Amino acid sequence: MAYIQSNKTIDLYNRQLHPTEQQWIKDNAKTFARLMNGGNPPSDAQVAVAQEELAQQAFRQVQNGVSG
Repeated sequence: MAYIQSNKTIDLYNRQLHPTEQQWIKDNAKTFARLMNGGNPPSDAQVAVAQEELAQQAFRQVQNGVSG
């Protein structure tokens, strides 16, 4: 029984990104990559890195309860 309760607690405090948050990251990755690239058009690889960095930051904020 304790095992089931601990799993519920893990789920309670382990929120994943909402689909709208995930979409925001995808929609804004190219703009962020351009900023990271000094205003120059980013390559596909740079967009992928930017998307990953945005996702990691969003995840940190979700896990720490930081808004916006």
